Amino acid sequence: MKQIFLLSACVLCWVISGCVKPEADSRAPYDVIDPSSQPTKLSTHLGIAGANFEGDAPRPNSSAVVITDYQNQATVSNNSILFLPFIFSGGIEVEGVYLQVEGSANYWKVPLDDGTQSGQIVSILIPSNVLPGDFQISYCLYWGSEVSESRELKVLVNQVEDYCDLGQLPPAVRGNDGIHVGSYDLGGESGTAYVYFDTYSVPDRVDIRYAGEWIYTSANETLEENALPAAKRCSQVVPGDGYRGHSKTISFEYDPTVGRQVEVYMFGCLDGGTAWEYQVYCPSAGGGGLPTSSNWYRSLPDCPCSYSDAVARGATTEPAGEWVDCGKPASLEIYHYGASFEVRWLPDEFGAAGQQCTYDSDGQLISAGIAAGTPDKSSPNLCGVDGLLDLREPNYFAHKRDDIRPWNTISCQDYLEHWPPNEGECNAYNAVTDIDDLSQVVGTMTCPDIIELIKLILADDFQVIPQEIKDYFNGDRSSAPSNLKETLILLHQKYTTQALEVSLLEIPFSPKSELLAKAIRNLE
Repeated sequence: MKQIFLLSACVLCWVISGCVKPEADSRAPYDVIDPSSQPTKLSTHLGIAGANFEGDAPRPNSSAVVITDYQNQATVSNNSILFLPFIFSGGIEVEGVYLQVEGSANYWKVPLDDGTQSGQIVSILIPSNVLPGDFQISYCLYWGSEVSESRELKVLVNQVEDYCDLGQLPPAVRGNDGIHVGSYDLGGESGTAYVYFDTYSVPDRVDIRYAGEWIYTSANETLEENALPAAKRCSQVVPGDGYRGHSKTISFEYDPTVGRQVEVYMFGCLDGGTAWEYQVYCPSAGGGGLPTSSNWYRSLPDCPCSYSDAVARGATTEPAGEWVDCGKPASLEIYHYGASFEVRWLPDEFGAAGQQCTYDSDGQLISAGIAAGTPDKSSPNLCGVDGLLDLREPNYFAHKRDDIRPWNTISCQDYLEHWPPNEGECNAYNAVTDIDDLSQVVGTMTCPDIIELIKLILADDFQVIPQEIKDYFNGDRSSAPSNLKETLILLHQKYTTQALEVSLLEIPFSPKSELLAKAIRNLE
């Protein structure tokens, strides 16, 4: 069984079919609990919808029922719930779960509402007074006098970090099968907060909770107060379950007076080789998240309408800075595919916002599309800075945090909305590598993904792409050809077959196949 890593809030006792959710612990205040050295005290104060008994849990005595799919490691913060999904076989209706913290002098007997359901989810509330540390839980199923073989869950309790108040971006999180709950304190400043996620091709479910309310679900309906999605194998999920392969950026209004805790629930279907990732962005500019105010770029100088004019501008006084001719650096191909020239306005103030302008082969300002230059929230001090560590650039880390990382992680549509290209005072609308006409096929893809998709189509490695589809991706056709989806499916099959032929892995990974799979899903 694969290890399943959960990052912030989670553990056992809640079947998907309706077991009662454990209430917040009303017995506080009481002394702090060290989970590593006080297992009995910890077990006594866990919030579980069941009964606690002294002694050891009944020992296993039957193999008629077997827990086949499960997770064995988890990380959780205090004052949060750790959820554990598992699937059992045997065709027998079980009554419940025995659960015991290793080394504890007591155990829990947890009834299940519907023991005929082979997929179950069990949960435990970790009290707010539990210190950082680790412990292990052993659990098994019971029916009548019979008890199944046990499974173990190693739990690490950590402290929720307040990245946003520290001016830091919460780290990106990646995982696979099972349930992950990431819990975040987004700080003391109000604003629009964002969560970006990508569940790739194998379906996963995503739910987001803020201040005790569900604010997003990938399913048709948000969860009820005391409900959780079904624990299912990947082969069993259906669209109504909310398990989908897609990427998206979710925004919501964050107010610390209403609540500070945001939870991201990633439900990976079991035993299917699934993978997912997500990134939480702080509501404040100081937290390194998406800009929440349109004012940060409005004081920047307008882009000159022609390349020749831009390179002749030189220094400025209001605002203080200098126009610099970047020519055509290698980074232009990475970040503004389709542009021929780049000019930057670099501020005199270290780390302040800066302007970027790009031009087509005729030297005219590109005012829209991926090829258009975009302003920098934390301007570099030179041309050609890309995502790799550049020791020439003293402001590299802030520029990467505030501009490069969002470019790589949020949807392209959101990036161009919050880092909008400057149109200058030019009368002509000049879009290059425009995504407006491609919106149906690219969906919520990132700008880098869209660039790679366009390159892949235009390269036509297998010589199977009709010219009208190339024209569509090249911006020479506004409407999608009728054979677009069928062509992308064919191309996906060819790249997958190619990967199988050259890979030594049982299930080879093909970035091009994954990219095409995203585009195909967007057309469904």
